[in-house]
Amino acid sequence: MTGSFPVPLGTRAVGALANAGFLAVALVAAVGMVAPDAKGRATSTLLGGVTLGCCPSRSRGGSRWSGTWANGTPGRRGRGRP
Repeated sequence: MTGSFPVPLGTRAVGALANAGFLAVALVAAVGMVAPDAKGRATSTLLGGVTLGCCPSRSRGGSRWSGTWANGTPGRRGRGRP
């Protein structure tokens, strides 16, 4: 962690710009690779995959919703519940 607020704020901004750039290129590429009648499905598949990729996984050692971002409460890890 860090003792100053600007450091995580700056990293958050850089990460957001990188994600926006990736998403813009990926959406154009996904829509360009499919037939015109499948563009909606390609877009939804891409966005669904990005969304699922942001969710914590039990295989990485975390609980199902271990972060405080999911529901505003601390994670359940270490409380003896699955």
